[in-house]
Amino acid sequence: MVRPRSRSKGASGWQNWKGLLTLLLVLQPLVASALAGAYINRDMWGDWIRRLAQGNPGGGMGRGGLGAIAPREPTVVYYGPGQLSLGDFSIYIYDPVTKITLRTDFRLDSRAECENRQSFDAFVAMYHRLVREQVMTAVRNAPLEELTQSDHRLLKRRILTQVNLMLGQPFLKSVDLKNFSLWESADHMSFLPYQPPQTQQPTTWQ
Repeated sequence: MVRPRSRSKGASGWQNWKGLLTLLLVLQPLVASALAGAYINRDMWGDWIRRLAQGNPGGGMGRGGLGAIAPREPTVVYYGPGQLSLGDFSIYIYDPVTKITLRTDFRLDSRAECENRQSFDAFVAMYHRLVREQVMTAVRNAPLEELTQSDHRLLKRRILTQVNLMLGQPFLKSVDLKNFSLWESADHMSFLPYQPPQTQQPTTWQ
């Protein structure tokens, strides 16, 4: 009786390696394509991550996107130790009773706790937008008497108090409203210099 010849261990091992090589040859294009795509898109992904850190993953939100650093107001100026400008302002105030819109324009200079340029730059980077918002809020909440006062003493005190209250410390020592002007408009478009209402003279009977 002749027994069937059993396959040798060497032949079986060769068959296993042959199948593995065939699989690798089949998968090679897919692997190569994936590696090439990762290499080509490496810079694109890096750029996307950088934009994400800046709050602009889509590239269309610009500098004002979520998480972006607010641009510095160009009129914020460091004059010298303790002397600075908080910028130019143009603030609109609408009176729903008279339906008149007032606009006030000025530059806000200040004495402040900024003894050197480094402390000024740190203040601008952290707080200049918040300070501007507080200044605008203070002006909009001011009664007309403060806006028309010749020396604006009460308005300056209001701005000083509100800004320092927001900062939690007496950072501003004093403020000055440079080139202050007040305008009015009935159609929200054309503005004329504000004219206080004329008081009617009592009629003199003879």
